[in-house]
Amino acid sequence: MFEMNQTDSKIIPDKILDNLICQKCFSYLTVLPVTLLSNGLQLCGRCTQHKTRLQNHSPTPLVVLQNPVATQDVEYTIPIVLYAYASSQTLFPCINRYEGCPKYLTIDQIEFHEASCVVSKTKCPKCEFRGVASQFIQHFKHIHREYYKGRADFTLNHRNIYNNIFLYRRFNVILIVNCLYLENLNRMLLEVFNIAKQHCEGVVKINLELKCEGQREKKCINIISKRIYVDSKCSYNISFNIGDCFDVELIDCVFVLEKFLPAVS
Repeated sequence: MFEMNQTDSKIIPDKILDNLICQKCFSYLTVLPVTLLSNGLQLCGRCTQHKTRLQNHSPTPLVVLQNPVATQDVEYTIPIVLYAYASSQTLFPCINRYEGCPKYLTIDQIEFHEASCVVSKTKCPKCEFRGVASQFIQHFKHIHREYYKGRADFTLNHRNIYNNIFLYRRFNVILIVNCLYLENLNRMLLEVFNIAKQHCEGVVKINLELKCEGQREKKCINIISKRIYVDSKCSYNISFNIGDCFDVELIDCVFVLEKFLPAVS
């Protein structure tokens, strides 16, 4: 199968691609046929290629975009922007882009490519969903929205006992961050796990904002962790003493990326 060079065609922008998502598996809508159900859901070809897969859906398919030049389907196909990009030989990234696959392909090449580009899936720490990193991003954005952190920082509100899990995305860094306050030890524990294959190195900057007894002003304590090397094979525990201050108001944690490292095979 012919694979186009990236310079020969336009690459679809991420801000467009992030809106072309299958609402069943949370993959990109890059495997045909793309199906629109009567309840408004859009399904990719990974979920609808076999008729038996559709039998479990009570809404019947309204229309199927079978190929990138099926103009008779465009009027009813959602989203129409997918047709525009697919029919112009735009390049789409592999679904395993965060696991290290560098391939960009036209929409008619992706199904063939995915048959051989297979990586292990990770279980969501909040439910039974399993997927690769690109699916995790969309899964958290749609299902666990309050725990998706696309900015460079997240805030923890201390209330004696605290335990929560976040998906943290920054550039190509996708981390699962488990935040736990150990009341009996008066320690805050941050467990950082990288679900992508992209290796990186950086530090965690932590700012504690404490209430000072009898004072209106707040006391701020800044902590910078040792440099950590983050990969997909192990997690890192970053813990620190809160001391005798029980009135912790805010804890701001920022993962500061210093550099990407070559993937280790």
